[in-house]
Amino acid sequence: MKASNQSAFVCHAGEDNAFAKRLGEGLFANGVVAFVDDWEILPGDRLIDKVFREGIPRATVFIIILSKNSIEKPWVREELDAALVLRIEGQMKIIPVRIDGCEVPLPLKATAWIDMQADGNFESELKRLLQGIYEIRQRPPLGQPPGFVTHARATDLDPYEEAILRLVLEKTYGDLGSYLDGKEILEAVPGMSSEQVNDAVEVLEGRGIIEVTKLLGTAPFTFGLVRPTSHGFVGYAPKLLGIDTQKDCEQVIALAASWSDKGQMLTGNRIADSLKIDPTRINHAVTVLEAKGLVKRWKGVGTAPYVFHGIEANAMGRKSARIR
Repeated sequence: MKASNQSAFVCHAGEDNAFAKRLGEGLFANGVVAFVDDWEILPGDRLIDKVFREGIPRATVFIIILSKNSIEKPWVREELDAALVLRIEGQMKIIPVRIDGCEVPLPLKATAWIDMQADGNFESELKRLLQGIYEIRQRPPLGQPPGFVTHARATDLDPYEEAILRLVLEKTYGDLGSYLDGKEILEAVPGMSSEQVNDAVEVLEGRGIIEVTKLLGTAPFTFGLVRPTSHGFVGYAPKLLGIDTQKDCEQVIALAASWSDKGQMLTGNRIADSLKIDPTRINHAVTVLEAKGLVKRWKGVGTAPYVFHGIEANAMGRKSARIR
């Protein structure tokens, strides 16, 4: 916000004197010293001195009243040229005020102007003019950032990505066929827009952290359903859910190696009985171990809550278990 004691030069055509005076009175009433020629130029004054050596150079703001009368006046153009030079030098602000349907001159088309036409609200537009002079910007009150932004991050993800991944991990944990949709995410993470949800989900999918099912009619969301991948679970559950997924993988491969030595296939129930961990952790550990080429997985029907019928450690898996 600019300090008080602002001054304005009101540039206008003679035919618009009445409006210029009304505008000047409004400016004076609000602490702006307005140069209006009828008030400042006395009989005998040199016009060039009063306008180009006193009026314009001493003003902080140049207000040009645009009308069908003024845009054709050579004298108005001379005053505007002088103001444009000062604006280029960073010494003056120009605010156009249009009072009829005239064409805005080319040098001012890139400058935000104010419409104060006869059918408009003079007081409302005067307030806007004063905001421009004093550089007052009306913004809504600034609230607190959402909690997921202010909380210390536990991962390498940004706050939006981490908040969504944490939610997906928590809500799908323990349910083999569980997914979340965009509406559920938006309701559970307040302060996030649908665009931010879409962008975060796209990043997480691109990094292989979540898997996305596309569906029709999901606008404003660009996805249908999401759930964590095994890579995402094993990589981020330690910090977001407090689960030691590395230990899960090490224990499962060690157990698979010992069962392979017996020539037997290791089932999900046998893993659960031996390691006392739940099916969600077992499924993700087995999927990651298979992706690493350490176990062979047999699939079948009727294996729920497991995503496999049984596993067997291969040579690389047995070697990995011995090294540990």
